[in-house]
Parts: sequence; C-alpha cells; structure tokens
Amino acid sequence: MFDKVLEYIKLYIREKRIYWSYHIGMKNPELAISKEAIILSTDKYEIIEQYPGDNFLPCYIVYSEYNDEKFHIIFAIDEEYDNARVIASYVPNLDTWENNLKVRRKRVKCHICGGAMVEVVTDLPYKLQHKSTVVVKEMPAYQCTNCHQFLLKLDTMQRVDGIIKQIENG
Repeated sequence: MFDKVLEYIKLYIREKRIYWSYHIGMKNPELAISKEAIILSTDKYEIIEQYPGDNFLPCYIVYSEYNDEKFHIIFAIDEEYDNARVIASYVPNLDTWENNLKVRRKRVKCHICGGAMVEVVTDLPYKLQHKSTVVVKEMPAYQCTNCHQFLLKLDTMQRVDGIIKQIENG
C-alpha cells in the first residue's frame, strides 16, 4: 500500500524536490536528527503509518536508521506541486512505541474524561467491612494523565480481592 508513496519520497530526495519545515529547525540541536542522516538513510526507509489527523497534505511516519541511530521522519507529500516536505524528525520513545519502534503502543482511554491512561505502580487504599482501611502497596494500575482516575486489570483486582478476604476472615 505504501510502496508507491515510499518510492515518491525517495525520488523527491534524489531529485532535490524536498522542502524542510521551519518546525524541524526549531528543535533542540542536541536532540535533532541531522539532515544528512535523513537524506543518506533512504535505503532504510519504512513507512510505518499514515500520520493521524492530517487535513491538508497526506503525511506519513517513516522509520529509518543511520549509524546505529533509529529515528522517525514525518513526510508530507504534495502531489499537485510534485514534492515532499520534511515536517518533523525525532527519536521515538518506548512509552509511545513498541520495542521495534515501528508499532504504536495501544493506549487505554479514561472512562471518565477520555484522557490517556498510563501504566503505573501505586499504593491504593481499600475500605474493609468493619470500617477500617487497608492500603495495598505496589499495585500495577493504569492512571489517567488528566483526571488521575485509576483502572485495574482483572488479575490485579483478583489479587486485591484475595488480600481483602484474607484480612476480613483474619
């Protein structure tokens, strides 16, 4: 599906029909992917997804490698004016991407506000029947980055239920 787009990007680079977004030059120079790395790594290019939410020009996230550095480049393709544009480049992080840096991690959304839930390890209090409270420590959970709501997986909840039953039956 993306083979044709990838060939266009490579052609535009070879023929110097590529434009650089002002945005790409504003990044922290120590974190920036060099233009040389972007241009010289075309043999490693792999389109990993069409960039979500674009309205004007179709954009693609391209995975590449250069001198043992792995990075993503966001290209916009302007078919009408026959060129490509480098919108951004960055080193992907493992919070957003799977270990191969080519697949976006699935995100759990908050049922309260729709915010992103991130995996955390936390201590949570639980009320017991006899009106005392127990704190279960170091529980894996999801926590909303917006409203701070917690969400537990089934196996974690079963572990909590076991701890509470053990305490209540004492």
